[in-house]
Amino acid sequence: DEENQTETRRCSHESRDTEIGQILEVRLGRESPDAERTWLVVPPRGSVAFELPPAMGAPRRSRLATAHTTPALERRTIEAAPRVVPDRAELRFSIGIEEPAWRVGGVPVRFSIDAAADGRSARVFDAVLDPVNDEGDRRWHDEVVDLTPWAGQRVAFTFRTENATPERAGPSLPVWGDPTIFAPRESAHERPWIVLMSLDTLRARSMSLYGREYETTPYLEELAAEGTIFTHAYTTFPKTHGSHMSAFSSLLPHRHGVFGAAHLGVRGDRQPPMLSGRLRRAGWRTVAFTENGLLDGRIFSHGYERYAESKFLATERGEARATFAKALDWLTPRADEGPFYVFVHTYEVHGPYDPDERYATFAADVPLELQRKYEQETRGLDDLLRDFVPRLRSLAGEHGLLLVIFADHGEEFFEHGGLDHLRLFDEVMHIPLVFHWPGHVAADRIVDDVVSLTDVAPTVLDLAGLPAFERTDGTNLAPLLRPGGATLDREIVFGQVPPGAANHQQWQFIARSTARKCFASVNEEDSYCFDLVADADEKTRISPSDAEGELATLWKAAAQYRDVALPVVSKQQEARDAAPAAPGVDPARERKLRALGYIED
Repeated sequence: DEENQTETRRCSHESRDTEIGQILEVRLGRESPDAERTWLVVPPRGSVAFELPPAMGAPRRSRLATAHTTPALERRTIEAAPRVVPDRAELRFSIGIEEPAWRVGGVPVRFSIDAAADGRSARVFDAVLDPVNDEGDRRWHDEVVDLTPWAGQRVAFTFRTENATPERAGPSLPVWGDPTIFAPRESAHERPWIVLMSLDTLRARSMSLYGREYETTPYLEELAAEGTIFTHAYTTFPKTHGSHMSAFSSLLPHRHGVFGAAHLGVRGDRQPPMLSGRLRRAGWRTVAFTENGLLDGRIFSHGYERYAESKFLATERGEARATFAKALDWLTPRADEGPFYVFVHTYEVHGPYDPDERYATFAADVPLELQRKYEQETRGLDDLLRDFVPRLRSLAGEHGLLLVIFADHGEEFFEHGGLDHLRLFDEVMHIPLVFHWPGHVAADRIVDDVVSLTDVAPTVLDLAGLPAFERTDGTNLAPLLRPGGATLDREIVFGQVPPGAANHQQWQFIARSTARKCFASVNEEDSYCFDLVADADEKTRISPSDAEGELATLWKAAAQYRDVALPVVSKQQEARDAAPAAPGVDPARERKLRALGYIED
């Protein structure tokens, strides 16, 4: 359903002296009639504010647009630095016109590309888009230029946009999407496809893979038997945005700064280096298929060639089915263009719970209805993975497929008085983590070391043969995955949660090992520890003043983490409170967030 999709692409918007490698993130596509836009920041050449007319077919109403900075149309030329064109090469790119220009009668735009080498120049592409008068132009247009005539030459490409109707003046916002030269790579088979699959809200303790007596995850058990499972993997943050940023950047939340829904408008120049960008620069094609919500493209699309968000409402069944299908539909005709790095994310087991009727009798004796439905959905998701993963492996072919399956956090079912993922207890923080890559990752290995979501990115980079991030809080787990195995020299991982009703409106931090755990709150009276060997359910609190031996060491680590992180997050919050309001979410995303429970009236 094209009206429930948003696709963010790496784009170049005109600026003189702009190299193609410098990019801005732009969204363009068919959206619901009342969808708001993400306003693109471009070099200042004058601002315009205008009132949007009612969308075609939508109820009549007016909305005042945010002031939007627009460069002069006649200056929109991008000159890329010369580069040698390989044999059998193609130039692939997208073109489009940003939606604000549609709404104010923007002029038709001519997109053209000139190539120049050794004194010879030729126009290699020419097209006109007129989204105001042609609804078919209200989308991305994927284009391919055969560069065979230029093989072996050092070619300079000039990307031009100009008013296609010079007799009529008017605004427009043309964008070039991800111009890239593709050519066959002889050694491509040495690089695996890399797939990171995030199963949002899937807690370890509800998985038969982690000991649940109901057979909730039989297929994931089969995958784990062919790969390596980490029994003590923990998230850094009990929410979607902060935990995923830790997975991609290898930074703890106080260092990457994404820890609240209000932070989704964070500017791209504040982004830490992420896995997608590192893999793209190394030659992987990077694509993502997500289910919208808190994985806002304004933060998470950086480094991706395509970032597709499905805006299905969480109350509808089959989001994973639709998301997996979208990924396969896009990847299948391009399988020979790999290797790919693919991020796939689904809210399938996130509340509200609405399992398929086929699972109505599964786990029927689980007394709590909400948990029963949750585990029925878990079994349904496992069955969808049984179909999806083999098809991905088939597409990867001789490249091989490095698959990493994880969750961003779990879910509480009143174990500590709540129903959500707002606390730092293990029903929320303990997550699945499985690595699978036959021939490279050890099979049927169980690793009991304590590990963190911050370890995902450095491990993937090592397995891909790439250097680690310069700035990291994570540990490379690759030595534990290879035949022969190894041990970690780290015994403690960390996590944090922002102020909320569940923690007395104060920041709370944890340090934990495999057997013990300490909570360090802003108020010392709300700080405590647990001996998980004697008290796996975290019911008997131990005062830090009574902690001895290893528990005392752990409490010291938790308190130090709090004392380092708290000033940082406090300063970040003060800066955000003082900054101008970030662009709001569009109505489709707002409906999604409301359905997921992140927005309440």
